Amino acid sequence: MRNNTVILISLLFMLCFTKVCAQQLQLNKTSDTTTIWQLLKYDAKTAFRGIKHSFTRPAYWKKKDFTTLGIMVLGSVVMSSIDDETNTFFARQEPNVPKIIKDFGWYVGNPQNYFVATASIYGYGLFSKNEKVRKTGVLIIASSFTSGLLQSIGKNVIGRARPTANIGSASFDPFSKASEFHSFPSGHTILSITKHILLLNSLTVL
Repeated sequence: MRNNTVILISLLFMLCFTKVCAQQLQLNKTSDTTTIWQLLKYDAKTAFRGIKHSFTRPAYWKKKDFTTLGIMVLGSVVMSSIDDETNTFFARQEPNVPKIIKDFGWYVGNPQNYFVATASIYGYGLFSKNEKVRKTGVLIIASSFTSGLLQSIGKNVIGRARPTANIGSASFDPFSKASEFHSFPSGHTILSITKHILLLNSLTVL
């Protein structure tokens, strides 16, 4: 029952998003003779350019960009130093956390659910010719591919042990094929944050 509630909340969020975008598009509706196939080809090229742009940006970084990266790395190292204590603290709180809250993060970040939701957003925008929703879908797809590829590479290169391995947060086995050494960065976290930041950003600019 609770699992269904989590899915329902996600669907309602998507419905509200597409409804608002549809209303906005209606206010500026113009004749559109572009075919679905033409839009699909255009969007594929746009997504590819977006992915290419993301991976080539470091070549154009300025001093402030490298400073930001350094701060992020340093912050991650500092936070990692208290990982075991933090994990123990939150593990003690788990019995008091409602199941729906614990399940929500998993369902939202689950790759299968994520891709179904993304395909639904883009598909709605494509077939209804809702430009706002369609462009949001393209942006989510491009961003997801970029962040997903980076996190997959990161998991294998870093090889950090999962908390469930019970061997300590400072245990690493780079390039390990064992799943217990694929904890960082978190795929669920990256996917869920990527999608919802883009959705919220799209809503705020309407």
